Order: sequence, then C-alpha cells, then structure tokens
Amino acid sequence: MFPGNSYSEHSDLFAAITRGLDIIGAAESALFPGRRPAAEIAILYPRSSFMWDEWGQKSPETIEDETNGNMDGRTTEYMAEVHGLFAVLAQSYDFPVDFMDEDDAANVTHLSNYHVVFVTQPSVPAESQSALQKYAAGGGTVVLSRGAAMLDRYGQPLVVLGDGIDTVKPSPTAIGSVWSLPNTDNGTFTKPATPTESAAVLAAPPLTFAAYGQVGRAAPTLPKGSSVLAHFADGTPAAVETLGKEGAGVIRLLWNPGLSWDHSGWLTGTGGFLSGILAAANVSRPAWTNMTSCQSAGGVERGIETPLLIDSGNSAAMTLLNWCGGNVTVKATASVGFMVGSVTSAVTGASLSFQQERAADGSDTGPTTVADVTVSDVDVLVFRRK
Repeated sequence: MFPGNSYSEHSDLFAAITRGLDIIGAAESALFPGRRPAAEIAILYPRSSFMWDEWGQKSPETIEDETNGNMDGRTTEYMAEVHGLFAVLAQSYDFPVDFMDEDDAANVTHLSNYHVVFVTQPSVPAESQSALQKYAAGGGTVVLSRGAAMLDRYGQPLVVLGDGIDTVKPSPTAIGSVWSLPNTDNGTFTKPATPTESAAVLAAPPLTFAAYGQVGRAAPTLPKGSSVLAHFADGTPAAVETLGKEGAGVIRLLWNPGLSWDHSGWLTGTGGFLSGILAAANVSRPAWTNMTSCQSAGGVERGIETPLLIDSGNSAAMTLLNWCGGNVTVKATASVGFMVGSVTSAVTGASLSFQQERAADGSDTGPTTVADVTVSDVDVLVFRRK
C-alpha cells in the first residue's frame, strides 16, 4: 500500500534493529514479567466533545484522525492538550499516567484510585462532572485546562466544577496545526496564599509560562476561598484553585499548559508548576533521573525518560531513553519495593554500583540510586532482589 515504507526495504536499519533486540534480550527476564507501577494520575480522554467539533460548518475538513501521525496538527486544542499533558507528565517528569473514559469519570469509586485527574474537553456529561466534584470534595484534585467541563454532553452550558472563575465560554473549533497558533499571552506562577498549597510553591524568581491558543479571563470577583496560582502578563489570574467544602481541590486553568509547553519549549516553568500540583497531591514517582530536560543541537529536548516495570518484588527493569543525543551521564533512581542485591546494564552487561535508602517503615526497601550511568541512546537497568 505504501511502497518503500517497511523495514525489510531498509537494510540500513538492520544493525540498529539487531542492537535493540540484543538490549531487550539481555533484560527480557525482568521486562517480560514486569508490570508498570499503578498510576496515581489520570487524564479524562475526550468523547462527548467530538460531536460538536467543527459544528455548523457545511463541509468540515480540518480534523483528521485515522491517518494523522501528528498529534498536534489537524485536531482540536483540547486534543492537543491531552497529548501535551501526557508528554510533560509521563515522558519528561516520569509519572505513570492512565487514561479514563467518561463512564469511569462518573464513578467516584473508580476516581478514588487516583490522586489527580486532568480534564481537557469542553463537553463533559453532567453525571461525570458531579462525580468529579464529589471526588474533589473527598480529597482528590481535579485540574481543568482552558475551557474544560463548561458544557454538558449536548454542548449546552453546564459548569459544576470551578464555577464562577472563567468568563470566556469555550469555543470547540478545530485547528489546522498547533504550530500555527499565536502566542496569545505570557505570565508567571505565583506563591499560593494558603499553607495547604505550600508544596506547589516554586523556587524564586517566579517561573514563567507562555500561553498558546485560546485563553480565558477571570471573573472580577473570584469564588470565596479560592487562591490564585498563576497570573497573566496583565496581572489577571491564569490559574485558580477553589478550596473548601463545595469545591475542594478543583484547579481551573485559563490557558492550556500541556499544549503551550509542547509548543513553546520545555525549559519553562510549566512542567515545574504541574509537578508542584502533583507534589501537593502526594503523587509519587516510581523512577526518575536528575535530568528532566536538556539543550541539544536540535533545541530543547525531553531529557531522559524512565519507564519502570516491576516483577512482584523479584526484579525490575528501568528503561533509560535518551532524548538529548550523544552520551549523557545521569543519576538514576527507582523505587522497586524490595531489597536490591544487584543492578546491571543491559547494554554493557556490567554490574553497577548503587545505594539504597531506607523506606518510611524503616526497612531497606527505599529508593535505589545508581550513580554515573552513561546513556548514548537507550539502556535498561535490571534490578535483582537480594
């Protein structure tokens, strides 16, 4: 169907494919039985909003789904936001992330499996909005991107979550390409006003962000008990958290941080702001390195990605994906949940020195750090039980 578009016709790739298979083979005993640690973050995958995309256009042609290989083009801003959020949370900051559908979002018991739920789509069914509100009131955190959850499944106005904050109603229009979106605003992340949000406070000077695409505008008077977490350049609120009995743990953002982060360059404050929200919600990372982003010849890259698989306390495989290019030496840390006896590199076969901390319960099963790991492109660190 696509002549020339298969590996068998590109013999120049055979050496790289063989090397990849060798790495997988060296770590297979830990990779195959391994399972990803349970995610404490979920993104509500859009559904109801699809019906209203390009509504009113006689011949809607902008959105392309089936053969679209560009997650940031020929789509909608709320779908590009899904991609951007996953990229910053899972690929750059190493948090496991689940996707949930609207049916799961209407189930408070299911929602309680997560510390934080992100919502991007404008149209969210009434029952899902109500369940998310109950989840937030019970201690969960709901983060709403620009215009999220402001309509019901029928495209009619309905704001159960974070009401009275954003005065600009969502416009679910399609975009030809995120890369053509204008830089509509800029701003800074500010120190929260209450001790309950202290974990989200970032280092001075205040980190900045660039907003691309649609932005909202805050109401002149915000709901009682709310706190401003970020400001636009003109000083108006860009992120508002509503606290208290009726809206505990709901953060309404007036711009799309995932889309903007993916568009404006990754060495901005947005990733730190989002990870601060996760820290305040006690979200833990099972694996990470000391490099979340880097400056390469091609621009800003996502640093070292660290997917982790654990085999029932017997072994673990921590994959290191180097997006920086060239040889990068990092400090890699993983919480595998058992006392580690050895760590080896799947690329070199060498045993690596490591240090394991004590866990909160006093046992020797805390995070294990492997210092001075040099990664050219990819490696798999195999942890064995002592």
